[in-house]
Amino acid sequence: MLERWLADWRSELETNESQQRQLTVAQHEAADAMQTYARARGGLDQFARNMPDVSLAEEAERTAQLAHERLERLDSTLRMTVRFLRRAEERVHRDMAPKLRASVVRHLTGISGGRYTDCRIDPQSLAVEVRSGNGAWRRADLLSHGTAEQVYLLLRMAFAEHLSAPDESCPLILDDPIATSDSARREAVLDTLLAVSKSAQVILLTHDLDTRDWARERLSEPEGALRELDRCGIPA
Repeated sequence: MLERWLADWRSELETNESQQRQLTVAQHEAADAMQTYARARGGLDQFARNMPDVSLAEEAERTAQLAHERLERLDSTLRMTVRFLRRAEERVHRDMAPKLRASVVRHLTGISGGRYTDCRIDPQSLAVEVRSGNGAWRRADLLSHGTAEQVYLLLRMAFAEHLSAPDESCPLILDDPIATSDSARREAVLDTLLAVSKSAQVILLTHDLDTRDWARERLSEPEGALRELDRCGIPA
């Protein structure tokens, strides 16, 4: 009888121990589950805090769409404006080129010492070419430095003549345009500028003593005047 009771007691004890072990495992699993839940809940709360309001997101999308449409309209307007300006530029160049050529040719022979008698101006780029008689055309920018300066001086004078308003003359302000010219070319340029000064004001700045001597000899008021300055820019 006692042995049976002890056997039953041992069996019940073993059952209790097994249940205790299972309870302990279940408690650990429950603790792990609670931690997982807490982490998930925290992440969900963080996501909810960072998630924008749907209505605000829709409004932002609409604003971005309107800005995009505005930029597309602006791009279309700018492209159209560029095309218009290019056509206008081509038209101006096409109309201006013959007038500029006539002005340059008027003084080309004298300013080049008879070396060149004719020129042509590209309506697209306004690049200048010159020649003598029926000779070969030569690009002005490939001529000697002094000759190129003279040709482009004539082109500047032509622009001043034709880009000014009707019944008005545009003054020419020149800073030593003959610094690299020899004496013969210098005098030719100065004589040309003197002729131009009959119809437009010409202001020539220079430190060249030969030019000063030319001015002392050729200029007289009221048609022309020489103003000499000292090293400090004060009238001498």
